[in-house]
Amino acid sequence: MKYLIPVVFLIATVNVNAQDSTQAGVYLSFSLQGTAWTLDDYDYDAESGSGIKLEIGYNINSRLGLFIGFDGSEINADIGENYALGHFDLGVIGRLGQKDSKVKPFGKLSFLGFSVLQDNPGGDIEFLGSGIGIGLGSDFFISDQLAINLGYTIGAITIDEVSIGNFTENVDESASSGRFNLGLVYYF
Repeated sequence: MKYLIPVVFLIATVNVNAQDSTQAGVYLSFSLQGTAWTLDDYDYDAESGSGIKLEIGYNINSRLGLFIGFDGSEINADIGENYALGHFDLGVIGRLGQKDSKVKPFGKLSFLGFSVLQDNPGGDIEFLGSGIGIGLGSDFFISDQLAINLGYTIGAITIDEVSIGNFTENVDESASSGRFNLGLVYYF
């Protein structure tokens, strides 16, 4: 409750109209992330965890941009030790909203790389794969160049390689991931 008054004050002081900071140019985003993933072909419960995400992008115009994203999360294992999960995204972003709007919804489409790494006394366990990411979200501008970024991305992944210690096997397994992000984005 003690945080409600500052939040209400912040929302009340925000100008409804803003300069269009999503015009052509570079942007940088940093987010906290919640991540979940599962192997689709097995009776395997999804495992989840938290981490961070960094995204660098270039807006071609106020509607279309390109981006590169990196994220990493520590996944809470149901069995065994916690492990690391990472995504690398290369994609396009499309935005909606009026030129001077404080709220800019967006959609993303990306090619993604996927990696899981778990330390194990018998040899590290690693899954590598690739796939497609589809995301939705919105930027909520709090100044002309700074916005709160909220988004969700789902990934359809094919795991191509599994390694345990020095042993590596090529596989073809389906997996899926979901990533919820909350952070800040700065438009230069």
